[in-house]
This record gives sequence, C-alpha cells and structure tokens, in this order.
Amino acid sequence: MSTLQPSHGPSGPARPRPAEPTVSYVLVHSGSDPAGSSAPTPSVPGLGLCGPGWTVLAAHGSRWSWSIRLDAHGAAFAAPTRVAQAVAVRVLSAHGIDVLGWNPADPDARAYAAVTVAPHIPAQRRPSRRWWR
Repeated sequence: MSTLQPSHGPSGPARPRPAEPTVSYVLVHSGSDPAGSSAPTPSVPGLGLCGPGWTVLAAHGSRWSWSIRLDAHGAAFAAPTRVAQAVAVRVLSAHGIDVLGWNPADPDARAYAAVTVAPHIPAQRRPSRRWWR
C-alpha cells in the first residue's frame, strides 16, 4: 500500500510524493546448468533462497521473505531473459501483484527488479443499518 508523505521545500509545502515501497520483487537466474555446464554464478544477495534457474524473490524491507522458482511455470534453466520476465509477470499477477516492467538490478548476474504498482484497496462500505436488509 502506498502512502503519501509531505515534502517541504524552502518555500513551504510542496506536492506530496509517494512513500518508498516496502515490498520489492527481484527476478534472478542462479545455479549451474543441470545439463553439465558449471559456469560460476556471480554473487547476488538472497540467492540462498533459490535453486538453479530463474526465481522470483520477494523482500519486505531489507529482509528476503519468499521465493518462487519459475521452472515449473514455463521458464526453464536456459530460457532467455524476456521469457523469464513474461513468466514472472504471469506468476506475480496470479498473486495479485501488477508488474509494469523490469529494471536491470545487476545485468551481469542476470538479476532484474520488478517495477510494480501499489494495489488499489477499495474503500470499505458502511453496512446498512436497516434490519430487513
């Protein structure tokens, strides 16, 4: 949920700006190829949560909280980055997370940060006070 925080400049209050997101999602490729290639994987924080291949990691604040491997969802170990990103968008969408795009967090390590939209939380309706409804 995105909240607004006031930003004060030298001439008084300015426009409110969105608060920093507390949840972030990162798409990473890690591990060695199960077919036999043993190229070393660059060091990326949070890779201990995932196995070989493409994985989506979620961080709440500065702590990694969960991961989803994408091999069972259609992004095999050797899948190109664009395929893995499309599969990750579909998987995150199934969890109610809207992804607008991907920023290269570390292209050498094949790690990409998701650009997400804060979910819209509808206003709660007041229940009817009539006893017959």
